[in-house]
Amino acid sequence: MIYSPEKLKIKKNAEFFSKLYFLLYHLENSIRKFLNKRLSSILGSDWEKTLVQTVDLTKANSIKRETNLSEMLQDRGDSILFYCMWDDYGKIIKQYPQIFSNARDCDEVLAHLNSLAKIRNAIAHNTATIPQEYQDELTLFLKKYIKIMKN
Repeated sequence: MIYSPEKLKIKKNAEFFSKLYFLLYHLENSIRKFLNKRLSSILGSDWEKTLVQTVDLTKANSIKRETNLSEMLQDRGDSILFYCMWDDYGKIIKQYPQIFSNARDCDEVLAHLNSLAKIRNAIAHNTATIPQEYQDELTLFLKKYIKIMKN
């Protein structure tokens, strides 16, 4: 089958955005699992109750309530972490920097969360492209994140 240049471009963009979505999906799940484990260790088994009292997770709580009220929206998971946005993870990490074994790792993750949110929004809202600088920052963050998680 022969595609026109426009259809080839559309196909290439679809593959590019699909790969980015898949990558961010797994990255977010990894961060969520890490936070769950570390918050349990730091705050105990009732960590979620303490978390929602100490960190402003208004947006996440709102999303959770909306999800629970509608049959159209699928339940995301058991904890509030499943309803958080990238900036919420930043708020949690700022409130509990001891989540990381050293301050440098904490700073590294916090430094990149804003760019991750921008990439996520570009994918979710069907942006035509993602600036190369964001792609480069994502690559840099992934290398740092993998290194941090290995330690």
